[in-house]
Amino acid sequence: MNIENSIAYFKQTFYSDVKLDMELDKEDALYCLDYSDDFSVFFLCDCGDHYTVMQEKHFKDSNLSDDELFDIGIRNLRAVAEKIKITQNEGLLYFSGSGDFEASLLLVSEIWSDWLVEYCPNGYVAAIPARDILVVSDKRDESGIEKLISIIGSIWPDGDHLLSNSLYHQSGKKWVPYKNA
Repeated sequence: MNIENSIAYFKQTFYSDVKLDMELDKEDALYCLDYSDDFSVFFLCDCGDHYTVMQEKHFKDSNLSDDELFDIGIRNLRAVAEKIKITQNEGLLYFSGSGDFEASLLLVSEIWSDWLVEYCPNGYVAAIPARDILVVSDKRDESGIEKLISIIGSIWPDGDHLLSNSLYHQSGKKWVPYKNA
C-alpha cells in the first residue's frame, strides 16, 4: 500500500455495545480519525483499478502522524475535487462526478473559503446523506434549507452508502451539525 496515494474519505461510523461474533486484531482494524457522531475520516488508497481501505497496521508502518496522513489525504482529495462538477439549481449547489467522494469534499477548505463564496455569501449549510451526495445551500436561504431536508428525507434510510441524516455548517475549520434545521 502506497500511503502517498491515500485519499481522505467520509464513512459512516457505527457505535454499539453488542458483542461481535468475531473480533479483529487491532492491527487489522480500519484506521480512521473521529469527525462527527455520524461519520469518521477513513483513508482509501488508490491502487489504480480499486481502492483499499487503510488499516491500523498500514498507518503504524508508515511512521506518519495523524496530521501528516490527514494532509496527504486532503492533498489527494483536492485532486479529486478538481474533477467534480458543481451545478447550481434553484439556489442549491449540487456536486457530482466521482460517485465516491462528493460528501468528503467538505474537508477541502479552499472549496468553501475561496471557490464558492459568491454563491453562499452568508455561509453554507450542507446535506451529505450518502458518500456520493453533497448538496449545499446558503445559510440564510430558508427555502434552500427546506430543500436540503427534503433531499435527506428522500434518501434516508434506504439509500446506499449512507452517511448522515443531519445538516451541517462550518464552525471554524470543521463542519458540525446545523441545529436550526
